[in-house]
Amino acid sequence: MVKITKNIVNRTDRIYGHNNKKKFITVHETANTDRGADAATHGRLQQNGFSASWHYSVDDKQAVQSFPHTAQCWHAGDGRGDGNLNSIGIEICVNSDGDFKKAVENAAALVKKIMDDENISASNVVQHNNWSGKDCPHNLRSGSKGVSWSDFKAMLSGKPAAKPDKPAPKPKPSEYKGGSIVNYLNSIGVDSSTSNRKKLAKEYGVKGYDLSAKKNTELLAAMRKGKPAAKPKKSIAQMAKEVIAGKHGNGHNVRRNSLGISQAEYNKVRAEVNKGAGSSGSSKPKKPKKSIAQMAKEVAAGKHGNGHANRRKSLGITQAEYNKVSAEVNKGTNSSKSKKSVSQMASEVIAGKHGNGHANRRKSLGISQAEYNKVKAEVNKRA
Repeated sequence: MVKITKNIVNRTDRIYGHNNKKKFITVHETANTDRGADAATHGRLQQNGFSASWHYSVDDKQAVQSFPHTAQCWHAGDGRGDGNLNSIGIEICVNSDGDFKKAVENAAALVKKIMDDENISASNVVQHNNWSGKDCPHNLRSGSKGVSWSDFKAMLSGKPAAKPDKPAPKPKPSEYKGGSIVNYLNSIGVDSSTSNRKKLAKEYGVKGYDLSAKKNTELLAAMRKGKPAAKPKKSIAQMAKEVIAGKHGNGHNVRRNSLGISQAEYNKVRAEVNKGAGSSGSSKPKKPKKSIAQMAKEVAAGKHGNGHANRRKSLGITQAEYNKVSAEVNKGTNSSKSKKSVSQMASEVIAGKHGNGHANRRKSLGISQAEYNKVKAEVNKRA
């Protein structure tokens, strides 16, 4: 059993409240590879009033508890969704001077204990990605450090992690005896998020997919049966007509993905669309394009979901346009929040919350070069 050290944070300005229903356990990785960025360091970080909050930090030696299970922490990136309000957050340390595999084993032991204490099922042990689409826990999702998400889930049932050169065989849908698509995807180490299930539903021909238990059962049945026969390929003229009618959204990438064709084929469709648009009466009038300010206001109001990829797709705009919308949202967010101190920003940089590279970090913090130089100096002073 992993050693648990309690370092409880006695403050309420970094949580939503104390009404956590404890339905889920959410697994993260700190993304902080600095030497010494272990569980104790991240526990102290929360004591100092870090901008995010989670219940446990785990390294290769111990687990440090920062908040009781009743706390509704800020860790899942889903606002007032189940991730923040009704799950217990576990951060696995990835410090370069630690043993990542041992840290994962300790995290699995901790999760097993919490499952027993709070009566949480293994199917409700999920990745951070499940709530916000973020690539977290990155190393477990990719298996790049010799241990994968499927290995981690296996540990919860008392099984040792599969060796990288001999991965545990994954059951085919036809061999899976359970009745839940969520449990099946989790059992083979595949993210069972809403977006992924909808993608599979489209791939296997399940129409009107709405995440209900009935549709989940239909999706698993369709996967057992196999992919449907490919539909007859549409002509360039047919696809161009559909694009003009607005059936494939806005933006070239969105349209090409919706059509499911190569870039070369899409170029032909695009040429046909342009040719049709040039003839009188052949194209429908376009809807007035929304301004950057309008789209930013909608994003801030939550009308386009969570995650940059989902928001851009919902808006139906190019990456360049979305970058402008994102900047406008950040400008509004920054103007409504009190300015962070140099010390706070330095702590966030050390915790890896603003990525790597000075240019990326300064952009993420949204500060001037002069201010960033002060943050950089503070980081170097603590190193």
